[in-house]
Amino acid sequence: MMGKLIKEIKQFNEERDWDKFHSPEDLEKSISIEAEELLECFQWDSENYNKL
Repeated sequence: MMGKLIKEIKQFNEERDWDKFHSPEDLEKSISIEAEELLECFQWDSENYNKL
């Protein structure tokens, strides 16, 4: 099942020629930025966080 999903993701990526945008450095930066946005929800109050 995972093999099929990985194949579909690679095909999706190749059809759009996105490899030029997906260097390890760029992917790590993007992951870090998105993770920071999620952490903001819990910054001041981990009990009553903003679920939006």
